[in-house]
Amino acid sequence: MEKEKTMYQALALIGGFLETYAYTCRDHVFANAQTGNIIKIGIAVAQYQFEDVLRYLLPVCAFVAGILCALRLQSADCILLTEGILLLATGTIPQGIYKNDLDNVLISFLCAIQMEHFRTPATTVCTGNLRILSEQLACRRFAQAGRYGNVLFLFISGTILGVLFTKYLGEKSVWILILPL
Repeated sequence: MEKEKTMYQALALIGGFLETYAYTCRDHVFANAQTGNIIKIGIAVAQYQFEDVLRYLLPVCAFVAGILCALRLQSADCILLTEGILLLATGTIPQGIYKNDLDNVLISFLCAIQMEHFRTPATTVCTGNLRILSEQLACRRFAQAGRYGNVLFLFISGTILGVLFTKYLGEKSVWILILPL
């Protein structure tokens, strides 16, 4: 149980880092959760900026592919190995190559397999965890609320680390995330 808790904590930190990395280092695309990209697709269509549609559609498609892949892999070890390989590949792509589309596709795929396999608490997005935290507080289940609060804290910590490391190491900063895997 302690090993699983530690794994979820590391994955939450990685989730926060990756979302910040994709946003700050790779053209302001949301790679973890696809809500932002779907909204940006709608905005691009409404503003007749059709060249941007593909930019936001690619990570959404990669996310779907990642979910399908995770359903096949099943094993946590296979998921973590796949994540490590994808992180290694992500850091080798220089910024600006194809407007960072390939990098965002890899991150979206990676986050999808993580999200599908490690479901509760969510480690790549915050909204569901915030909802459950609120419910647990309302029901005075403070231990459970603390679990979700801890995941949210680690996600935020990951975003802070993502900003700092990306500022100094650029695209290669994602290689740091291989260590906790």
